Parts: sequence; structure tokens; C-alpha cells
Amino acid sequence: MSALIVGSLLAIVVALVGMMDRLRRQRKPHGIHSGEAAARWASARFPSHLQSLAAYVADLICEHGGVSLSQIEPMTDIVGDLRMDDLEPVELLMALEEELGIVIPEEDCEPLSKVGNLVEYLHRRLSAKGPGASKSAS
Repeated sequence: MSALIVGSLLAIVVALVGMMDRLRRQRKPHGIHSGEAAARWASARFPSHLQSLAAYVADLICEHGGVSLSQIEPMTDIVGDLRMDDLEPVELLMALEEELGIVIPEEDCEPLSKVGNLVEYLHRRLSAKGPGASKSAS
């Protein structure tokens, strides 16, 4: 195995261990939950049927990317505009998969770089799952 692959795998393992530790400490309920500020943010930027999910995604982006809501817009590029390192978007997608009970195939990831695209994609996936797709509603 090349040193680059070993280094990448080690970085992923370290990120996973850190994320699991944070999740254990937070004991956050599963499903779509967001803060009041994120709900106000989403209501000014997304149609009503996407607002709850958009607020949730914005909160997660703030948490995983160390950014504020004022830096996020629907057309914001999660990696480029928010200057996330290579692992932060992976952690974000893993958190979304865990919390929403879905799997995001690798081939779907590239078009999800913009916040609005990610919210719309998640909405389609959760709608396809049918009633009770999220474990709880906000």
C-alpha cells in the first residue's frame, strides 16, 4: 500500500473515532432538529417544504465546518466557499446518513457541493423513503 493511501486511511479512522466520541457525548436525538437561528435562516432562503431540512443541514454545516450561518447561502459551495478541509465534508455526510437513516452513494456526492443542492437531494431521498422517513420531526 502506498504511503498516501495509508495516510488517507489513517486520517479517516481518526476522523471517525473523533466523530463517534462527539456523538456519544452529545446524546443528540435522531431526526431533523435545528436551532431557532437556523430556522429563521432557512425561512428566508427556502420554500416552506424544505425549511426544516435546510435549517437542520445549516446547523450541521456550522457544527462540522466551524462556520456561522451568515456565511451560508443556498448557492454556497460547502468545500470551496467555506474552506473546509478534506475530512469535514465526509464527516458532514456521515452525520447526515446517521441522523436521517439513509445511505448517500459515492456517485451522488459530487453534485451535492452546494448547500441548496444538498437540501433538495436529501428532501428527495427522504420523500422516497415514505412516511416516517426521519425518526422525528422538529
